[in-house]
Amino acid sequence: MKSFCGKCKIDTNQEVLFEHQEDIHKSDGWFDHNDFQIIRCKGCDKVSYRTVHTDSALQTWYEIDKTNPYTLFLYPKKSINHLEIKNFKITPLSLQSIYEETINAYNNNQLVLCGAGLRAILEGICLDKGVIGVEFIDKNGQSRFKKNLEGKIDGLAKQDFLTKNNSHNLHNLRFLGNDALHSLTIPSKDELRLAVNIIEHTIESIYEIEFKALNLETRLSQRKKPNNS
Repeated sequence: MKSFCGKCKIDTNQEVLFEHQEDIHKSDGWFDHNDFQIIRCKGCDKVSYRTVHTDSALQTWYEIDKTNPYTLFLYPKKSINHLEIKNFKITPLSLQSIYEETINAYNNNQLVLCGAGLRAILEGICLDKGVIGVEFIDKNGQSRFKKNLEGKIDGLAKQDFLTKNNSHNLHNLRFLGNDALHSLTIPSKDELRLAVNIIEHTIESIYEIEFKALNLETRLSQRKKPNNS
């Protein structure tokens, strides 16, 4: 039986590695059947969990209009629109944890929580980098210090953690988080998908690029060493 594979992004044939069956029969003739399965995609070998469910109603409808008599439940929940969690190498574990919860919220249609999670990631990045705000000159020519998230994002840019373009993109993300938290405005999945892409790019640029560059430098250095064998 085919199921959607979160890695292949299509319905694929699945090999059942383990199965436990459960049958419920009631005195009024109702029956309920479940196959609890550990499955492996025959295309990419990804292992996941599946419940194949049928009951009296589904079987009756199948006899009438030949619709599928089974309902599939997949875990982790997945569809073609689901986002994969990226495994960052040197990003602080606290930020990685918030990021994973944010992606899980998106995949489970918890859109307000996802928007709040994106804002929490921004706050966490600022805290990790010791950025508490930015100094600016107000319209009266007075020097002031802005400590809100807008000021912190500007502070990240001023300290060269962000480019000007990245800073502008994060300000858009900040407004999304504000709406989700303070007004309980539900963002769309399209908005959140774009916002997740921005936050992933930000994490890559602040934490991961340096690690990848050092890794590449080490590999090149080892390759240039004379062969002593």
